[in-house]
Amino acid sequence: MNKPRRGPGPFAPLGEGTGLLQSLKQGGAGLKHIVPIGRLLFGGWFLVSGVNHWLKLLPVPLGSTNVARHFFEALIASRLYDVVKVIEVVAGILLIANRYTPLMLAACLPLSVVIFYWDVVLDRDRVELIFGPLALLINGLLILSYFNYFKPLLTFRAIVSIGNAEVD
Repeated sequence: MNKPRRGPGPFAPLGEGTGLLQSLKQGGAGLKHIVPIGRLLFGGWFLVSGVNHWLKLLPVPLGSTNVARHFFEALIASRLYDVVKVIEVVAGILLIANRYTPLMLAACLPLSVVIFYWDVVLDRDRVELIFGPLALLINGLLILSYFNYFKPLLTFRAIVSIGNAEVD
């Protein structure tokens, strides 16, 4: 019985797979741990943030400007904030477990963009000016690290296969 084939991983050359971190591969054995550590930290960050919504272990910044507070209040009132926190918990657990990693990174990207926007544009608190860009940067670098899994999404003109027929 053949073992299922695993994906190329984050250190395959660009032409063969994921590739962005090929230079890290050539840089030494110690650098190969950067992506898994980044994935664990990012997953842990999202898991703690999501769980904190229900357990209230850490203070939640409500915003230091009126527009940031109104935006946050709208998320709460619409219950969209609950949806965001469920996504954070699920994505955090799966990223820590290294399961469905590309899908979870893609699911986190819109959240990271909104976190960045809220922190940098709406709130502008000194601490938030660090976390917003950091969330987007780590999410983006991890997506680039797993680029091979995203390459098929960049197909210019996709053909749909239905049964034996192909539809343009």
